Amino acid sequence: MGIGLSIGLISSSILFFFAFFLFGILYYKKRFNLPYDIRNTFPYEINYQVKFLDNIFVNIFLILSLVSSIGYFIFFDIKNIYGVNLVIVISGILLAILIFFLFFADLKYLRFHLLLLVLTAIAAFVLPAGVAILGFIHYQADHSDIFSLIIFIISALLALFIFGVMMNPKLNFRLEMDKEIDKNGNEKLVRPKYFVLAFSEWIFIFSLFASELLLLLLIIPL
Repeated sequence: MGIGLSIGLISSSILFFFAFFLFGILYYKKRFNLPYDIRNTFPYEINYQVKFLDNIFVNIFLILSLVSSIGYFIFFDIKNIYGVNLVIVISGILLAILIFFLFFADLKYLRFHLLLLVLTAIAAFVLPAGVAILGFIHYQADHSDIFSLIIFIISALLALFIFGVMMNPKLNFRLEMDKEIDKNGNEKLVRPKYFVLAFSEWIFIFSLFASELLLLLLIIPL
């Protein structure tokens, strides 16, 4: 795949996702009169209690973003889709598809959401791990290519970070609420500053774009 096409697809992916996120949180605030915080708010809540078509303006940006990501991985080194390249392509496409469903999987479908979370976490780990291996292969082929070594190290650290998030013992479906006393002395339940489950889902989502950038930097000729 040409470098120009790679840059175009990845730029589109990131910019469209930024537009989706920006307009999505504005729409959320308008509906619920609450700020959207990725630390304690689930991805699906951007579309919570609305039909897909009712939020079509926002969701089009999500579709365009993920289609751009899928397009990048489909055309990535298309003549050499074998070994680690195949792992990168499959995990990248799978992660983009899973992320799409993650934005619509309401927690009332608990088992489906759990399955989706597990598959997303695995793909979010395998993708940067594949980029790390490819970076190491490039470095092994040319020890003067220090840049590939740097990409290998960063990608490996990202994969280890994702693995750490997956292994977090607090990553479960126990949605414990904090208690707060209002000005009238009444006790009410509020979201904690961090919902580990919700925040972890956002980490898995952002890993797609981080991995895309690392892969792009790896294949750009210097």
